[in-house]
Amino acid sequence: PTFDFAFNFKEGLASVKVDTKWGFIDTKGNWVIYPIFDSVSDFSEGLARVEINNKWGFIDTKGTVVINPIFKDVLDFSEGLSRVEVDNKWGFIDTKGNWVIYPKFSVSDIYYDSSSNKNNYYTSYFLEGLAKIRLNEKYGFIDKTGNFVIQPIFDSVTSFKNGLCRVMINNKWGYIDKKGNWVIQPIFDKIDEFQNGLAAVKINDIHGYIDIKGNIVIKVKD
Repeated sequence: PTFDFAFNFKEGLASVKVDTKWGFIDTKGNWVIYPIFDSVSDFSEGLARVEINNKWGFIDTKGTVVINPIFKDVLDFSEGLSRVEVDNKWGFIDTKGNWVIYPKFSVSDIYYDSSSNKNNYYTSYFLEGLAKIRLNEKYGFIDKTGNFVIQPIFDSVTSFKNGLCRVMINNKWGYIDKKGNWVIQPIFDKIDEFQNGLAAVKINDIHGYIDIKGNIVIKVKD
């Protein structure tokens, strides 16, 4: 078959477009899921987002609709949960479409990211059991019961990786653990992810690298 557009393979399938509809092919180019959808996403945790008549749901790798397209918007599954929008509120469902966290977070927490030329949402995927949430222009983290385990006090946050998360407060960056305790105090103007036990930082006019305890172990000239 000839395609008008195609994405990379993920979980053994690739999404492709024919005319105005989307479907999925296998690595031999054979149709696995015929193009009947208005829009689709890649498969994640065995499910893919699909859009029909401006509503979103999920299909499995055989093309069976497992969660009916009833949502205004959805995100890919991560750690068994997907963030979905109903009545201008965000909540989280499991892979069977059951509510795990009922919709209570505002969809107004959205911003335009000029670098990627798309809208991003302040409410995130679950990673390492926690999801970032923006409330009253501050960030915190909820667990899979929907309760805040780290209160929304930060100006900016990333996501947890290996039990640590970069956060900014009062224009300074540091690292917290999954209980919200400071592991590295917020004294840096810039701080990157740890790679091989070190993270690149900037403090005042000094560039360098810190260890996991926050000690500057390598200084770099400007």
